[in-house]
Amino acid sequence: MNVTGAAGFTLVNSPAATLGEGAEAEVVVQFLASDLPATADERGTLTFLSNDEDTPAFSIALRAKVYSSQSDSDSDEINDTAEHLLAPLGFDPETAQADLVTTYYENAPAAGLYTSAQVATLYAPAPVIQRGASSGKFTLTMDWWQSTDLQEFFDLPVTPGQVSVDANGDVVVEIEGDETVEFFRVELE
Repeated sequence: MNVTGAAGFTLVNSPAATLGEGAEAEVVVQFLASDLPATADERGTLTFLSNDEDTPAFSIALRAKVYSSQSDSDSDEINDTAEHLLAPLGFDPETAQADLVTTYYENAPAAGLYTSAQVATLYAPAPVIQRGASSGKFTLTMDWWQSTDLQEFFDLPVTPGQVSVDANGDVVVEIEGDETVEFFRVELE
C-alpha cells in the first residue's frame, strides 16, 4: 500500500501486510497543508496491492482542498474559509453566489453579527458623569482594549504622552496600534 501524488499526503498507519478474505483494517491518510499556498487543490492516490489475479491493485483517488480566509476564489465577497464553514447553509467556495452572500450579510445583524465597516460606524451613547461625593469633582475614566477579531480583547495601556487636549477643549487619544489590530473598545468607568 502506498500514497502517491501531492507531497502533503502521508500514510499515518499501515495495517498488516496481508489481510485474510473478508478481513477489515483501518487506513489513515493525513494531509498537511503547511507548505502550500493559501488556497490549493491537491490530489493524490492511495494504492492497495492484491493477490487477486483479476484485480492485482486498486486505487482510491485522494483530494484535499485548502481554503484561506484571505482568499475569495469565486469573487462573491465572502472568503473561502467562511464559505467552507458555512457549507451546511448552502455556501460553496467554488461557486459565486452573490444572492446568497447578500442575503447573509443583510440578515447577519439580526443574529448579532456585524462587518468591520458596520462596527466602525457604531458609537457609544453619551455617558452620564456624576460629581464624586467626597471630592466634589467630575471624573471620567476610560479603559482601552484592542482586538484583531472582535472575539478576544486585550488591554491597551495608554500613556500620558498619548493624551492631549485640542484647541476646542476635546480630549484626544492617539493610538498607533500594529497592523493586526482592527478594533478598539473603550469602557467608561
